[in-house]
Amino acid sequence: MDMRIGVLFVLTLSAAGSTAARQMAATEIFRTAIKTYDISAILKNQEREKHIQTSYTVTKKDEVCTLCEEFAAQALDYMAENQTQTEILETLHKTCSQLTTFKQECITLVDYYSSIFFSYIASVQSDDLCRKYNLCHEMEIFSAKLQEDSCSICQHAISEVLVKLKDPDTQLEIIDL
Repeated sequence: MDMRIGVLFVLTLSAAGSTAARQMAATEIFRTAIKTYDISAILKNQEREKHIQTSYTVTKKDEVCTLCEEFAAQALDYMAENQTQTEILETLHKTCSQLTTFKQECITLVDYYSSIFFSYIASVQSDDLCRKYNLCHEMEIFSAKLQEDSCSICQHAISEVLVKLKDPDTQLEIIDL
């Protein structure tokens, strides 16, 4: 029971911090030019020509990555400030005081997990955070000839799925589902 409440506390705190960061990032990301190519037109040409030239969504990945790193750095700096940490703790303690039955347990959990959370936040780097959430990864654009006896796109997709499945974070997400 204590572990569940602790995990719930950390998730709630993370969600609260990331929500503000998402709102700041959303305005800039939507302004960023994103060029997309019509996949359906490409698929129609595939049938006629037996040749695939697939262009996935081409984004200005450097801009998205840079924006992510900037906003993550701002959010991490904000979370590292003592005043911010104090405000968060005060808010959580006020929330705990509303839980009459579990007030003391809640305060104990807040005090215990908040120190762990803030020390974790202090150790996180903005570029690592953006890579973890796949905002700074290589976007692929490739062309491949479709051969009647093989499907390189399918093989590539399967290999990408297998690589993702080896990631411990992905495994935890699947288990949580």
